[in-house]
Amino acid sequence: MIVNYMRKRRGYWYYVRRVPRDVQTHEAYPFVVRSTKIRVGDDPRGVVARIRVQEFDAQQSARWQDLVNGVDPDQRFRYQRNLRIAAEHRVPYLAQSDVAALPDESFMQRLRIVEAKPSPELASAMFGTVPPPSIMISNVLEEYCKLNAASLATKSVNQLKKWRVARDTSIKIFITVNKGDLELAKITRAHVLAYRNHWNQQAVAGKIQIGSANKYIGRFSGIVKAVAEAHQINITPVLQKIYIGGAKKGKRQSFATDWVQSVLLAEGALDGMNDEARAIVYLIAETGLRLVEACNLTKSSINLDHKIPHIQVRPEGRQLKTDQSERDIPLVGVALMAMTKHPDGFPRYRDKNASCSAAINKFLKANFDIEGSQSLYSLRHTFKNRLRSVRCQDEISVRLMGHEYGLPEYGEPSLEDKLYWLEKIAFKPPGRV
Repeated sequence: MIVNYMRKRRGYWYYVRRVPRDVQTHEAYPFVVRSTKIRVGDDPRGVVARIRVQEFDAQQSARWQDLVNGVDPDQRFRYQRNLRIAAEHRVPYLAQSDVAALPDESFMQRLRIVEAKPSPELASAMFGTVPPPSIMISNVLEEYCKLNAASLATKSVNQLKKWRVARDTSIKIFITVNKGDLELAKITRAHVLAYRNHWNQQAVAGKIQIGSANKYIGRFSGIVKAVAEAHQINITPVLQKIYIGGAKKGKRQSFATDWVQSVLLAEGALDGMNDEARAIVYLIAETGLRLVEACNLTKSSINLDHKIPHIQVRPEGRQLKTDQSERDIPLVGVALMAMTKHPDGFPRYRDKNASCSAAINKFLKANFDIEGSQSLYSLRHTFKNRLRSVRCQDEISVRLMGHEYGLPEYGEPSLEDKLYWLEKIAFKPPGRV
C-alpha cells in the first residue's frame, strides 16, 4: 500500500511517519519527524517536497528493515561512505582479503594514499575494513526504492503502486521457486536457472505467454542488477542469457475508419456510457492519445481559448511513457466538442486509467461487434492508419503519436502544421456528445 507521509507544519513540508510496531523498541519516539526544509509557499502542491519525502522514507524503511534483520544500520552508512571515498581516489573498494591479495604496487598505492592524508575513514576505505551489508532477496525492492527515490517520486500514486506490485510479485516467485530467502551476494547460476525454468514451464503449460514470462524475468533481473551494482556485488554473470526464446510480438488490431465513423460515432451510439467515459472515447478517436494521457488531462493542459484549441500532454504528478510523449495536439471535430464540454478534464478517471479502460471496453464488447483483440486502444492504431492514408509526413506523424523516433531533431512541428493534417482526417462528428 502506498501511503502519503507528507504533512504541513509551521509553513514547511515535513516527513511524518509512525514507527512500525516491530521496531518500536529501537526508537526513542513513536513518530519519525523530519523537515524537508521546503516552504509550503514555495511549493504549494508539494511537487518538490514529495521527492524529498520519498527519499526520507526509503532511507527510513531501509534502516528499519536492517533492524528487523539484526543488521547494524550504521554499517550500511559506513559501507556506502567507503565506496564513495574509494571512488574519489579512483580505486575500487575491495574486501580486506582482496586487498591483501593485491600485487605489491597496487597495495603500496593504497598505502601512499593513506599516508598522504591520514584518517580512520580513508584507511578503512583503502583497506576494506567494512564488509558489505547483508542484503536479502526479500529486501532488494526496498533497497532499489531507496537508491532510486528521486525518479520513483515522479510517478503518480497509482503508477507507483502498479510498478511495485509487478516487481514484488517477480521477487516473491523467485524466493518461492528457490524454497526460501537468499542473500543477494550468494545467488548462484543454479538459482537463476531454476527461476527461468519455472517461467518456461508456465509457458509450456499455456498458463502464460512467453513475452509475459520474460517481463517477470526482466523485472527481477533489473532490480537485482541495480542493487548489486550499487553495492559493488558482481552478480552480472549469473543473470546472463536468462530470457526465454520464441516470444511473439502481438499485433493489436485497429478499427476500420468507416466503422468508427458510421457505428461508433453514430449519434446516440455511446449514450449508455457515463459522460466522462464517452468524451474520452471521442477524444482518443480524433487525437490518438493513449488512455492514460487522456485520463490525466487537467484544466491547465486544456487550452480552448487559444487561436488553435489544443491539449498539452505533460508529466503533471506522473511519469510519461517516453520523453517524446510530451507534446501538444490540436483539437478538431468530435474531440473539440468533447473537450469544450469537459474543460477541466476527467476528474472521475484521473490517475484511474485502469478502471476507465475496464468500463469502456466492457461497454464496447457488450454493445458492438468487436473482433479478436480489438479494444479501446485500437482507436490509437486507427488514428495512425488514418494519418498514413493521407500520406502525413513521418516527422509529424510520430510526434502526434508521441512515439520515440530516430529522426533528426529540427524542432517541434507547429500547431498549424499539426492542425493541417488533423483536419484532413477529421471524422464527421455526431450532432451531440
